[in-house]
Amino acid sequence: MLLNSTTSRFGNLVLCFRAPFEDVALFPAFLDVLSGLALFAFSLSSMVVVNRGSSAWCALIMQKFPECSDANDQRFLETEHISTDGFAGDLGLATFGTVGAFVASAGFLLMSGFKFYKYYKSWELTSSMARLRQGLRRVRSYGATSPSNEQSNQNILEE
Repeated sequence: MLLNSTTSRFGNLVLCFRAPFEDVALFPAFLDVLSGLALFAFSLSSMVVVNRGSSAWCALIMQKFPECSDANDQRFLETEHISTDGFAGDLGLATFGTVGAFVASAGFLLMSGFKFYKYYKSWELTSSMARLRQGLRRVRSYGATSPSNEQSNQNILEE
């Protein structure tokens, strides 16, 4: 972390100011949140498509068989050279994969949201300190020695 330090007129008190290019971490964190939202939406849609497709296939196949997995043992599409061996297992694996991708993308979105919140709070603190510093510089330039100026100095700080 690059810090510029200066010695103030109050002795050996060292004030550290951040370099102006250090606050750019907020934008990549925002991009992480946007990519997390896109990944979340894509994984949610793929999960819905696979689960709906699996349910539709089972609903159609259950007209002929008591269970979806019973269709694996049958050879009813051999004339068209289509094998249904392990199809229910493949559907289960696809469902597991899409649910796992959904959970992973939700975790990524949550962590990127925490990261953005952390950087935003840091940026907010830095900018509020800069506003306060600017207000103190204005007070110093108007002169804060007389008690009659105390109310006007307080008004300047509140801006």
